Amino acid sequence: MPDFTESEENASLSDSPVTELTFREWEVLLLISEDRGNKDIAVITSLKIESIRSMRNRIGDKLMLKGHNTLAQFARQHRRALRQLFQVLFLPRRCQ
Repeated sequence: MPDFTESEENASLSDSPVTELTFREWEVLLLISEDRGNKDIAVITSLKIESIRSMRNRIGDKLMLKGHNTLAQFARQHRRALRQLFQVLFLPRRCQ
């Protein structure tokens, strides 16, 4: 993925399939961006490890990211923009 400035990166992500993720998928994606492993994510989200593995695959499919580490690399690279976009997409709804 090209090297964006922060505002360009936010605009690019807001037009990407990442906006199609569910709240739970977002939760897992943000934890992946923090370099959390499946076991940690399972404990934090109160889900089974198998569910986390499945969700990681589903997120990767939705974002068209193939390969074992591609999703983690994407999440780390875009950590700040993903957090900001998550807030735009979900926090206003949860405060109503």
